Amino acid sequence: MIKTIIVDDEEPARNRLRSLLKSDPEIFIALECGDGASARQALLELKPDLAFLDIEMPEIDGLSAISGLTERPYTIFVTAHQQHALDAFALHADDYLLKPFKNARLLEAVSYAKEQIHARAVSTAQQVNLEDQRVSCAAKGILPIKVDGKIVLLKLQEIEWITAERDYVQIVAENTTYFVRETMQSIHSRLDPSCFLRIHRSTIINIQFVHEVRPFATGECFVLLRNGQEFTMSRSHRAVLGSLLGLS
Repeated sequence: MIKTIIVDDEEPARNRLRSLLKSDPEIFIALECGDGASARQALLELKPDLAFLDIEMPEIDGLSAISGLTERPYTIFVTAHQQHALDAFALHADDYLLKPFKNARLLEAVSYAKEQIHARAVSTAQQVNLEDQRVSCAAKGILPIKVDGKIVLLKLQEIEWITAERDYVQIVAENTTYFVRETMQSIHSRLDPSCFLRIHRSTIINIQFVHEVRPFATGECFVLLRNGQEFTMSRSHRAVLGSLLGLS
């Protein structure tokens, strides 16, 4: 079912939309609102899949009701004022119905909306499945990375260090360097925290490869890996490294 809200300050307009939508078995009308404030509350609390929003309403208009939301439904603005079209699309409106619209135009908009909502649901499910697979790989001591269109399976125990390089992450494992278009946070979340330590916002090290740690008077530390690679660790991570190495 597609959870839907209808927002319009004119009751006849709401009645018409409800009458046209009720024949669609996939559409569930969760709420009708007659003002922008109620619409804003409904968008925040109900998190509908689909919203029909009138633009020109007293106090809070439809554009303001949806502006700034981090989670937005598929939005179809409905209004009698064509000049609002540009403002609506500036807010990434998905569709726009100009009153008085024909029944066929509404059905066309609903049909396309359902396609897009179903596609979003599939995409979300795939993303969740991907995260589950990543967690499973991490539990098995493997970090899958995409390099030049190929999937490379790195053993976590072989990864020495990782640094951020502009739009890429540089991973060094067994004297081989891989450049991956991914964020440090994403990579860090897939590593074993008992072995990998983020010593700087742009650096992660595998403590199994640490050869020497030398503190500075400033509170920072100098970290030397077995392969000769040198890093400076911020003082905020010093205690964590000491704990992992059994020194505190």
